Amino acid sequence: MSIRYKIAERIINRRNMFVSFKGTEAEVLKRLEINHRRSLPDAMRESFRVTETDRGGYSLFKIEPKNGSDGRAVLFIHGGGGIMRPTPFHYKMAANLVNGTGAALYLPLYPLAPEHNAKESYECVREVYADILGGYAPECTAVVGDSAGAVMASALISLAERKPSCAVLISPAVGVDRSDPEFEKARRRDIILSYNMLDFIGKYWSAGIDPKSVYTDAMSADYAGFPPVLLFYGTNEMFYPGMAAYTEKIRGGGAELTVREGRGMFHDWAISDAYPEGKKAIGEICGFILKKTSKTGQNQS
Repeated sequence: MSIRYKIAERIINRRNMFVSFKGTEAEVLKRLEINHRRSLPDAMRESFRVTETDRGGYSLFKIEPKNGSDGRAVLFIHGGGGIMRPTPFHYKMAANLVNGTGAALYLPLYPLAPEHNAKESYECVREVYADILGGYAPECTAVVGDSAGAVMASALISLAERKPSCAVLISPAVGVDRSDPEFEKARRRDIILSYNMLDFIGKYWSAGIDPKSVYTDAMSADYAGFPPVLLFYGTNEMFYPGMAAYTEKIRGGGAELTVREGRGMFHDWAISDAYPEGKKAIGEICGFILKKTSKTGQNQS
């Protein structure tokens, strides 16, 4: 691991980089209320051509290069357990995807818990994807998701009749078996995820939904007919013990699968360019999208 990665790991571990799930439930809900007010940074609006659409209670951002996109579309489904807005890492990832592919990137700030559950978040993403296909042929589209966003990406593609040309799944949630000693070992290594966070997600985002449903667990998706998949995860994340079974399930569906296991890396490590490992991963993601998608077949600009 690089020195920059180790520095980033220490910063994340020592500072409250995300919403804290310590304290009373009322205190956590208050922090989430503040988090939900966040939106696209001004720097993104200054650096790119940004179109914001009000989708009846949530915003959809279309982010393109200043001189226009190249005929490809990327749907980026951000993580955050269905309870948090995108972090600065997500917005930087969005910028890198646009710069690295020249595509039009669609970033929905989908409805979040505690007001909405995973099925409602998914429905928002499904509608956005349907609208994208109104302007781009499937072979021109890619879907990228991290963490909970990777779960929604797998559900979206699994249930879609018209599937995108490729998928990038970063640290998808694949279920946690707390009775398994390997999960407990992984939990101790994880500097981002915690049982407190997962309990909160389970209570609110998974409310009224089977915890093993396609909307909350990537293992439950049907990978038959899936497009090529580029999968990233780290060995120091809580979901790591389930990744061997997950990769086998994807391959069992017949999908072309490329796996990038980050040894000693934390959850979602592949979305940040703050260290060489992440920068390399993002470069590979952009190259994968360019290779697997086409500029042709666009229905409209």
